[in-house]
Amino acid sequence: MRLTNSYYGEPWYSNVSVRMNSDELFDYASDQGICYGQVLLIAKIELKNQNIPLNLALIQWYDFKFQNQPHLYGCPLLEITEIYNFIRYRSNTNISYI
Repeated sequence: MRLTNSYYGEPWYSNVSVRMNSDELFDYASDQGICYGQVLLIAKIELKNQNIPLNLALIQWYDFKFQNQPHLYGCPLLEITEIYNFIRYRSNTNISYI
C-alpha cells in the first residue's frame, strides 16, 4: 500500500489487489481470484490482552463495469462501488508512507 497525507493537498491511498480466500472465491466476481479496492483508512489496534496488534485496512471495493466484457486489452474494466469492508493485513506487507 502507498499512502500520503498530502497529495495535491488531499490524503491519498493506493489501489490494492486482494487475493480472495479460496472458501469465498465463488461468492464474489473476481479476476482469477483477485479483487480490487481503494484503501480509505489503515489502523493498528493494540489490545491489552493480545501480544500481536490487529492491522486493519478499510477498503472500498471495485467491481467489473461490464459483466459481458470485464476486460479490455487484458486489463479489468472497473468501477468503484458503495461496498466497504475492513480487512486484516500482515504487518510485513509492503506499506510506503510518503
